[in-house]
Amino acid sequence: HKQPFVTVGFQYRMTELQGALLYAQVKKLRKIVSGNRKAAKAIERGIKKEVGKGPIFREERDVKQVYYGLLMKPDWGNLEIESEKFIQALAKEGVEVWKVNKPLYKADALKGIAKVPYAGEVCREAEKAYREWFALPVYPGMKEREIEGIVKAFTKIYKYYSRK
Repeated sequence: HKQPFVTVGFQYRMTELQGALLYAQVKKLRKIVSGNRKAAKAIERGIKKEVGKGPIFREERDVKQVYYGLLMKPDWGNLEIESEKFIQALAKEGVEVWKVNKPLYKADALKGIAKVPYAGEVCREAEKAYREWFALPVYPGMKEREIEGIVKAFTKIYKYYSRK
């Protein structure tokens, strides 16, 4: 798995055409978020049904998750496979899967220019998340067969490498 980012920073300028396109997309935002939530909930239910465990986040009473990917953190202590190999196995099964981003302070773009000297594991939780978490795809309009394919692939690999 290779990180897609070489630089750190954001481009906030836009043309009039980009603004018009953005405005049209903002109008669709509720529908997009609703579609992502629906797909994420279906994948979550399927995985929980098959392996008894699901994604790492739960919704609080006054919070609604907005899914761009369904974050997963399997119980690595119960599996005889490392996270990187698990991700590769999912990819071989045809699942678009990705790791969470590398901690920002380790970005190549910041090496040598940071004002704070970062050495080793500065933020243990960020390091742990980078090693252990990955995301499954969710998007509005996901077909049931796509959701079933993700659940089937995850379940197949999880059960095969499970120590139980």
